[in-house]
Amino acid sequence: MDWPGFFQGVAESVVSALLWTGAAWFFYFLRHKYVERQLRGAFSRIGVHTGHDSFGVTIKNESEFSVIVRDVALLNENKSEGFQLRFLEPTTDYLFTEKQTNKPMTIKLLSIVARKELRLTPQGFVELPTQSGSIWALPKRFFQEQTAIVPSLARAVIEYKTLLGNTKLIIVESNERSAAMLRDSFKKFMEQKP
Repeated sequence: MDWPGFFQGVAESVVSALLWTGAAWFFYFLRHKYVERQLRGAFSRIGVHTGHDSFGVTIKNESEFSVIVRDVALLNENKSEGFQLRFLEPTTDYLFTEKQTNKPMTIKLLSIVARKELRLTPQGFVELPTQSGSIWALPKRFFQEQTAIVPSLARAVIEYKTLLGNTKLIIVESNERSAAMLRDSFKKFMEQKP
């Protein structure tokens, strides 16, 4: 038996397997970062919901990935206290997708998509398919009883599936524009007379 040739063949196989494993891991890592970046960008544009008797946020899935929304909360400025919001209903708002070019904005009606596909998981989380949205809110009396906490930003915990089917969680906070809109809307909402 040719022992040096045998060991050389084994070494080449091991090196080849390590290279392929490294390439697969690198592809998996890049895809994970791409998905996470897409989700953070899409979900950081958190809208505001103001009803006659409720206040909350509208979260729209403008990404190309279906997700599960596990938790939505309004937090104070230093993020130390806040309110956990309750799922209210699918949105019937319009979903705007801004293009980076000079082409006009595309508009899609959510009421058709959201009411048909939106589901709750057995744990009570909200499945949010791509191009759909929902409202999370609390009644006005709740905010009137808890005047020590003034919401200044929104936070959502988003669950998504990786390429291998594993579950990953990310925490997304409202961007500065959404947070400013939330603060202004909350102030106006609390100043409204019943």
